[in-house]
Amino acid sequence: MIADLLGDRRAQPPGFASDHLGAAAFVHEIRGDSADADRILEVVRWLETEEERPSAGLAVWKSLLLAHRGAFDEARAALDLPQTPWHGYARGIVLEARCEILGRQEAWDAVPGVVHASRAHAEEAELLALPCFADRLEALAARAGADRGRASGLLERALAGFTELDASWEAARTSLTLAEVLADGEQRDDARQLLANARTVFERLRSIRELARAEELAQRLG
Repeated sequence: MIADLLGDRRAQPPGFASDHLGAAAFVHEIRGDSADADRILEVVRWLETEEERPSAGLAVWKSLLLAHRGAFDEARAALDLPQTPWHGYARGIVLEARCEILGRQEAWDAVPGVVHASRAHAEEAELLALPCFADRLEALAARAGADRGRASGLLERALAGFTELDASWEAARTSLTLAEVLADGEQRDDARQLLANARTVFERLRSIRELARAEELAQRLG
């Protein structure tokens, strides 16, 4: 973990550690260790007062953590980065985070604009992961609109993309959502297979909320 690497500087780390600290806080949050996540965020807050070093990476991790907690306004505000030349490189990961936040918030009215921006930037910058996030977000909106066919097609494409990139947690989350969509359409056998694959990943990574969703779906499927 980052704390072990920082050693005696863990309470007062160098500025370049901010992205790693943000990632560590997010992992703790996903595993249900909110107290540990808060302790890391306290260190981040200290670091932000010591150095004027705005980080797009840290902003993304903070926004994802806040969205996980349901603080959507704060999560979206965290992504309002200052206009600096060195933040241009981060547009892809910022758009990924925006896709994630809108999906969690179920802010369907904002989906078309973010999906369009994500696809355009992915093509322009030749990004591989961003289209998968856009597909999954668009699928969630389609499911909310009761268009199961479109939702399942987009989720299958997102799942294939995440799998090809070895993004196992994102692939498992996509599998779980696809399993839920298939269960809605009474495609129980396919849903069970997807669910089994996803649960293996969630158990290995200790992804608490996703495990709870998986258990709920397993009970529905019988």
